[in-house]
Amino acid sequence: MAVTAKNLAASGDGMRFGKFNTARSIGLIFILLISAQCNEAKTVSILFIGNSLTYVNNMPAILKTIAKGKVNVETGLVAKGLATLANHWQTGKALEMLKSRKWDWVVLQDQSSFGQAFLYEGIQRVDLYDELWTNAKLFADEAKRNGSKVALLGTWRMQDSDAREQAALDYGYAKAAKDLGCLFIPVGDTWQAEEDAGLKDLYMNDRHHPSPLGSYVAALCVARTLLGIPLKDLPREAKGEVMEFMDGSPSGREETLVSLDQDVAAKAQQVAERFLSQPASLDSYKKPNPVAIKPLPKGLPIEVPKLVGTWVGSIQLGPAFLGPSTMRLELHPKDKGLAGKITVTPTAPPNSPSDVELSITSLDIQADSCSFKDPQGPNGAVGTYRIVMTKSGLEGMVEYKTPDQYTRLVASFRLNKV
Repeated sequence: MAVTAKNLAASGDGMRFGKFNTARSIGLIFILLISAQCNEAKTVSILFIGNSLTYVNNMPAILKTIAKGKVNVETGLVAKGLATLANHWQTGKALEMLKSRKWDWVVLQDQSSFGQAFLYEGIQRVDLYDELWTNAKLFADEAKRNGSKVALLGTWRMQDSDAREQAALDYGYAKAAKDLGCLFIPVGDTWQAEEDAGLKDLYMNDRHHPSPLGSYVAALCVARTLLGIPLKDLPREAKGEVMEFMDGSPSGREETLVSLDQDVAAKAQQVAERFLSQPASLDSYKKPNPVAIKPLPKGLPIEVPKLVGTWVGSIQLGPAFLGPSTMRLELHPKDKGLAGKITVTPTAPPNSPSDVELSITSLDIQADSCSFKDPQGPNGAVGTYRIVMTKSGLEGMVEYKTPDQYTRLVASFRLNKV
């Protein structure tokens, strides 16, 4: 039977004490109702807009499990592999989802180099920020018009890169958060704190995407920063729908997303709580210096006859996790100069790209260096190859870039004559 004032008044005690007991009972009911409301977990809706760094291991589903009993989390997810915020804005699906209801929070996560394809010696670099800032503002303005608060989820550097790259990511997100009046969720910095504390398995084998532990820590960051949940004694296992790795589409398969040893989960929570409980001010994130490209050494005077022949060495033109490629330079006399070809052969996995061959129609020979151009590089980039002679062989540098520098590949090489 439901507990109501009428029922209590009609009970034995109510019959004996009349109006006095009825009033006391009504007061007790109000206390019970207020207590029930206080104990009932609030509901918070969150829309995540991002890419594989969010959907791998279904981080939003892990968040729901972590928050269960404290906050009822309702999530939406618009994410696609390699997607930038610019891609999401152009396709319109994310904006449609944003406007489909009043979300309490909209969490924006950009591509891991803000749309720039910049590799130097195989390591992803971050040097341009405008695309992030422009498209974060577009989404933030629409979210606020829709009555939603906005947060920027700051991601982590590639495992092979260094502190400069994490600083660049942090600066890009923190400046956007400051300029737009948004919240900054420093997942990348929290990862670093976890690694410094001895947790080393945050990355997948590709040295970029999150492992289940990495996604768990990302969910802890959202839980603490967005929802205010203390990170202690939280669930260490979460189940949910698996998202397809390549495109982020729902697989329809329900599986365990993360399952951690008790001590690992406790340590991850403790480190994240300590780090996130005293967040850095947005002004503390400074713009790092531009990426420094190491110049070629001073070359010996060029002797054309000595350049003729076949030279072999290695070059790290693609991502570091694929390993270096073999580079073969063949030069022969042509008219009063030299011509030839370069062949680059990947040495990593069997499914890596096939040989790349580049014809050299004319080598521009200077006093202590020579060079040539490749006008048909990736994404319309133009490549410039520079070579110097040293006592031990040839050293060179190649740089492919587009006018806007959103595609930029830089790598050095050393070749020996065979």
